[in-house]
Amino acid sequence: MVQAPVKKARPKAAPLRVQLTQFTWVKSQQMLVGEASDLFPSEEGMPRMFDIHSPKTGRTFRFTMFKSAGPLYDKEGDVVAWRYSPIAADCPVRTVVIQND
Repeated sequence: MVQAPVKKARPKAAPLRVQLTQFTWVKSQQMLVGEASDLFPSEEGMPRMFDIHSPKTGRTFRFTMFKSAGPLYDKEGDVVAWRYSPIAADCPVRTVVIQND
């Protein structure tokens, strides 16, 4: 009896990792703001999740795209920004906004 080959599970790609220094901190809103072309220059579209690493503290936090709100659009219907939230409850950042430049 010949057995069908077992498909090997593809390893999941690690989320993209960017540096905290690539963002602007908006303290009053506990928000980081960055530009898509600076953060993800070679990506096709925006990632569903990514990691932000702080070289100062050595900590890394994972962020995922808002599911309920989705992207922000202008009056012409063009995407102007994407919003992300942290997965970890102890993350000092409440929101990450990536502007479509």
